[in-house]
Amino acid sequence: MIKRVLLIITFIIFIALVSNISYAQIVNVTDCQLLNQDGIEYILQNDVSSDGTCFAVDGDDITLNLNGYTVEFYNPPSWDYSFGVICHPSYVPPDRPASWTGGGNNFKIMNGNIIQAASSTKIADYEFGTMSHTIYSRSCHNIEISNLTLTANSNNDATILRLRSIQNAIVKDVIINNNVKTILNRHYPGQNSVLIEGGSGEYDIHDIKIYGGPHHGMAIGGDFDSCEVYDNEIRHDQAYVNGYALSISGDNIDVHNNN
Repeated sequence: MIKRVLLIITFIIFIALVSNISYAQIVNVTDCQLLNQDGIEYILQNDVSSDGTCFAVDGDDITLNLNGYTVEFYNPPSWDYSFGVICHPSYVPPDRPASWTGGGNNFKIMNGNIIQAASSTKIADYEFGTMSHTIYSRSCHNIEISNLTLTANSNNDATILRLRSIQNAIVKDVIINNNVKTILNRHYPGQNSVLIEGGSGEYDIHDIKIYGGPHHGMAIGGDFDSCEVYDNEIRHDQAYVNGYALSISGDNIDVHNNN
C-alpha cells in the first residue's frame, strides 16, 4: 500500500513538472522581415537578400537560426545605414515601415553567413553607409552570437560586428572576412572588425577569426563585471596609424591566448 501511494505521488510530481516545461515555438522564415514575436526561434529556409536592412528584432527571447543559409544586405547610395541584422530599441530603418521599431533582450543569432554588398556592382556603389554593419545591437541585453561567417565588402565601412551599451554577451565561433580597404577617419569612426562599446555585466569572447581589414581587429571597452577575450586569431592588414589587433579599455577584462 505504501509503495502504491509513493508511486502515485511520484507520478503526480512528474506530471506537474512536465506541465511546466515550456517549448520554444518555431517559425520558418523565407524572406527578410521584422522578427517581433516573443519566445520564437525563427529558422531560415533559404538564402535571402535585401536592398536595405534584412532582419530587425523587436521582441524578447528571440532566436534567429540562419540554418546554414546566407543573408545578403546592401546599403543603397545616399542612405546612411543598413544592416544585416539589427537589435536596437529605438531603431527605424530608412527603408522599412515605422513599425520596425527594433529592440529586444535575450536575443541569439547563429549558424550561417551574413554578407554586405556581395556583387561587384554593389561594392562599387558602396560609397555611403559608414555605419552599415552586418550585425548591430544596442541596448539589447543578454546577447549570444555564434557559428557565423560575416563578410564586409564596402569601400568605407565603420564596423562589421558592433555591440553597444549591452549587458551580458557571448560572441564565439565567428569568422570575419574584412575586405574593406579604406577608412574616412582614423579617429572616428575608424574601421573595426569587432567593436564593443560601453559593455557591462559578463562577456565571453572567444574563437573569433579575423581576416583582413585596414584598421582595428577588435576594439573592446566597458565597465564589466568580467570580460574574457581568448583563443582568437587576428590577421588583419593594418594600413592606417592608430590601428591595433586588440584595443582594450575598461575594467575586469582578461585577455589571453590570442594570436
